[in-house]
Amino acid sequence: MRILFICPPNYRFREVSFQDFGLGPAYLAAVLGKNHEVAYYETDAPAEAEIKNISHDYTSYEYLIKSHHKYVEGLQNESHLVWKEIERVISDFAPDIVGLSTMTPSYPSALIVAKMAKRLSNATVIFGGVHASILPDEVLQNSFIDFVVRGEGETTIEELVQCLEKKTDPSMVKGISFRKNGQIIHTPRRDLIPDLDSIPFPVRSSLLFPERFSDRNFAHIFVGRGCPADCYFCANPTLWGRKYRLRSAKNVFEELKLLTNEYGKVVLFEDDNLLVSKAMLFELCSLIKQEIPDLVWRCQSRVDTLSEEKLLAIKEAGCWDVKLGFESGSDRILTYINKKLTEKKIMECCEMIVKSGMQFSVNFMFGFPDETLEDMRATLEMIKKIPANSIAISKFIPLPGTKLYNDVIKSGLIADSPPKYEHFDLYSNYYHFSKHLSREQLQEFWLEIYHLVEEKNKKTRKGPPKPKQVVIPTAL
Repeated sequence: MRILFICPPNYRFREVSFQDFGLGPAYLAAVLGKNHEVAYYETDAPAEAEIKNISHDYTSYEYLIKSHHKYVEGLQNESHLVWKEIERVISDFAPDIVGLSTMTPSYPSALIVAKMAKRLSNATVIFGGVHASILPDEVLQNSFIDFVVRGEGETTIEELVQCLEKKTDPSMVKGISFRKNGQIIHTPRRDLIPDLDSIPFPVRSSLLFPERFSDRNFAHIFVGRGCPADCYFCANPTLWGRKYRLRSAKNVFEELKLLTNEYGKVVLFEDDNLLVSKAMLFELCSLIKQEIPDLVWRCQSRVDTLSEEKLLAIKEAGCWDVKLGFESGSDRILTYINKKLTEKKIMECCEMIVKSGMQFSVNFMFGFPDETLEDMRATLEMIKKIPANSIAISKFIPLPGTKLYNDVIKSGLIADSPPKYEHFDLYSNYYHFSKHLSREQLQEFWLEIYHLVEEKNKKTRKGPPKPKQVVIPTAL
């Protein structure tokens, strides 16, 4: 069968440089590619002809705030060049199956692509990803969507495609939702894959238009799935569970070797919390030092999993930057979002990283429903004094599958049903979730914090070092 996975467009309407892609469909391509013809289309990557109109990249907060309306308008403009290209790709590929990966802000554009796929190819349309997994009933209200794959997709999609190919009853496939005789059927939840080493490496070569991406876009890697934390703004525990499943160090290292041979020696570990397992981490670092000593990489972690010993190990193995989510400088808000941190712990963590000689990046979030101006000022003061090399800021968005989303729905802060998901976006001012600040106050504070961070980053952001030139002696 011919299978086309599509990530729907969002940033491309805004005329910003966005050459990134998620590895999820590439994992599915690895599973299905043995028996089917599979392609992966990242629609947000601009074509060469569009590059001349791009004057900002997707880290330009101020421009993204001003340009969000272009995405909303693009959803209504059937003649937009983005939709025309998607039409051509679907028509040329002529898929039997179209799979759409859904994040909440891009869900409205995913619906347009799904309609298009039905009209142009009459393909079976399957939705997966976070949004569809959390809200399958809502998704299946759309008659042009045939199935939802809930949660982890590798085993489920393989069984579902086999079922579609043989035209057998899909009711025996665990982890899917679909309509039957006018009713929505949810089959039993599928157990998570216990051995992540059993999953083949993602097939990055399945990506259409590879010339639109740099080598560094391809050099991303996941070590595990899940997160032992339970932050109330994050859907990770709902989707993957609280248990953090890890690949073995040897399995990760084998993929690293493939990546560095193909795409160079600068790599990003995508995991939210790479440093959880000391044993796996130390084994991986040892392998890197022995066989890829010139590797340059960065990762993410949590404050409560860092230690001087781990910092030393990753630094010696080529890690140059650790990204951390501080989120707030207010102890009250840190408790409210279940971050299990305090201002004191955060500052002690900063001191430890500086002492190690590593760079570090941090993220802060504003506009939580119960946040006051005093809480925000506490975060502002923390930003001023922390010695981070790079700071990112974002506004709170109540994403489906999170505790705070449920709280926002119950409190009536969203009147639309279903919500206008195109405005569940960091750069939209359509919704206002704060109970204690007016829309104008929040916007004023956002601009103040943005300019502070922008100026601070200009002084402190260093970027990655150049890969070391290491000569590995050969055996005599």
